[in-house]
Amino acid sequence: HVQETTTELDLTVSSRTADVSQAVANVPDTWQGTLAAYQPDGLLSFDGTIKGQADATHQPTVSLNYAVSDARFVHNASAVSLSLAPSQAGQVS
Repeated sequence: HVQETTTELDLTVSSRTADVSQAVANVPDTWQGTLAAYQPDGLLSFDGTIKGQADATHQPTVSLNYAVSDARFVHNASAVSLSLAPSQAGQVS
């Protein structure tokens, strides 16, 4: 019988004006390959929390409120561009 350890998380993260290109450069390695095909630009702000128990049978609640300003993603190979309105906001839970 293996005894499991439960970790209690109560984390808060925030950024008021992060450069989108810097944020993309710091995503986990598993996403780097996909995102390398794009040139991002603009500003990002966010507030997030990770709260609750974490173990093999429990997942903490993750909440993220974000806004982007003048954001643009250009696909390097095709030069197709996705531009977001001057200010877009959203929430992920």
